[in-house]
Amino acid sequence: PKRDWSSDVCSSDLEAVAELIFDSAREPLAAGARRSLGEARRLRFRLGSHALDLEIEREGVDMLSLRGRLQATDAHLWNLDVEAGSEQRNTHPDADGSFVLDRLPVAPLTLQLRDSAQRFRLPTLEP
Repeated sequence: PKRDWSSDVCSSDLEAVAELIFDSAREPLAAGARRSLGEARRLRFRLGSHALDLEIEREGVDMLSLRGRLQATDAHLWNLDVEAGSEQRNTHPDADGSFVLDRLPVAPLTLQLRDSAQRFRLPTLEP
């Protein structure tokens, strides 16, 4: 069953949709900027005054990894909720804002980020 995100949030929290500002599926990176192995999809979102960089890469036929970096003050205090098909994961970025979720099923990804005062929802991402 799908998770009801609204039960996790105080009524004073306002949700905003993150703004996609780069997607390598639409604007491929120059050859020198690509990895030598694998083809990862790279995305960048604006979250108000913050930014989120994501990299989605297939791991074999039915798994993928999600790597990212949240550029925000006290990034380690933010919470990231991810749904991939029927699987739900939760993580916190490290002190530098980086995080990794491996072995996610290949399925549309739903992500939400929040701290004590802000909440952002990303558009559903197709792997």
